[in-house]
Amino acid sequence: MLKNIIRKIKYPKLILLALSVVISYLIFKDENGFHFHATLIRLGYVGTFLSGMVFVYGFTTAPAIAMLLFQSSIQNFWAAGIIATAGVLIGNFLVFQLLKISMENELEDLAKNKYFHWFVKKMEGHVPHFIQAYILPAFAGFIAASPLPDEFAVALVSKSKDISLPIFSFFAFTFSTFGIFIILLIGKMIL
Repeated sequence: MLKNIIRKIKYPKLILLALSVVISYLIFKDENGFHFHATLIRLGYVGTFLSGMVFVYGFTTAPAIAMLLFQSSIQNFWAAGIIATAGVLIGNFLVFQLLKISMENELEDLAKNKYFHWFVKKMEGHVPHFIQAYILPAFAGFIAASPLPDEFAVALVSKSKDISLPIFSFFAFTFSTFGIFIILLIGKMIL
């Protein structure tokens, strides 16, 4: 019965994304009686690490940002940034490993898409291979640093033969560090 209801919903992922934004607002405001802020305070830097880990997943990005914004007001800026970034790195590693398996079919379908195929051909024809090897991880790193779900970044690089896990980890770590520190800085300014 639940499967039938889900099938009838036209945009279930967008609804889940909107729901995650509502949840992040409730986490940030903490006016819901769940005492979420008290739990985050008790967890301390472990909570910051977990916030970093869930920052990489599409439907938990918004709540993770809310948690990091709150934690920025009660924790050391530099320690929170380093610990959250370590969580992001572990989260990206897990997503990278899972997407290599679970996204295999979807990535193959994307590779067959005529627009994607056209884009790749244009890029191969006009951009030297040496530069191509660095544009993709840089773009993926930019996505990793942004509030966009890191699954997009991981999907970009998981099928590439030129990008190994260490190279992706370097770019993800560098850009995610930047993104986390920006979120913490915003939290310091508004709280």
